[in-house]
Amino acid sequence: MEQQQRPPPSSGEVSTPTQQEGEAQSAQQQLPIEPVPTEREKNLQRREGFEYFMLTLSLTPGVKLGLGIKDFRNMIIVCKVDEGFLSQISGLRVKDHIVDVNGTPVSNREVCRELIIKGFKGAERKSTLIIERAASQEADAMMQGALEASAMEAPSQAVSQDVKEIMKKYMGALKQGHGKGQQQEGILRTADPNRKVTIVNEKPVSTHIRHDIADPAKLRKVPQKTPPPMTPAPASQSNSQGQVRTEQ
Repeated sequence: MEQQQRPPPSSGEVSTPTQQEGEAQSAQQQLPIEPVPTEREKNLQRREGFEYFMLTLSLTPGVKLGLGIKDFRNMIIVCKVDEGFLSQISGLRVKDHIVDVNGTPVSNREVCRELIIKGFKGAERKSTLIIERAASQEADAMMQGALEASAMEAPSQAVSQDVKEIMKKYMGALKQGHGKGQQQEGILRTADPNRKVTIVNEKPVSTHIRHDIADPAKLRKVPQKTPPPMTPAPASQSNSQGQVRTEQ
């Protein structure tokens, strides 16, 4: 049975995408992906073969996060994305590297999880992530190797509660403007334009210092003292028994 081929569209016809292609394009356009903000460029180090963007996780009632992450050599790597959950809907993929969360660099999965949840509890009910994603075969193989190596490593030590409290207080202080106060004055002061330098123009006064004897002919030469002569040590005499006796 011959397969009937669809004739190509004429010059006056316009080809329309199929329903699946349209849904894929629509989903791609609706993904909350944006370029990396300028103020957050300092949190990443761009590498060849990777692409970088900001992804937004907006809290949706009834939809769970469905995200699994691992840490490997100070990198937070996505290891699991559940289909139909918030992480997959937002555009996260396995082997994505989460660089920072809400402007804070992350290198520990416990801290990363805490920051994401904290963003969900905020007024905007969302968290923004800076993502490093492999865009070449070499970069993809590198991330795959890191993901497999992280599974063989021992789990990272959980952050203790006191460290979490310190980090929480410090983040609150940063939001309130900590470190953005008035600049301290340097040790070198600037010149005062209103200050005038006054130079006192006085005639120099010269004073002659004279010695105690006005007539140099009366000066006497002090004779040099000679050390006393050295006296030789007394000679030793021997007695009849052959012993040595020293005269005192």
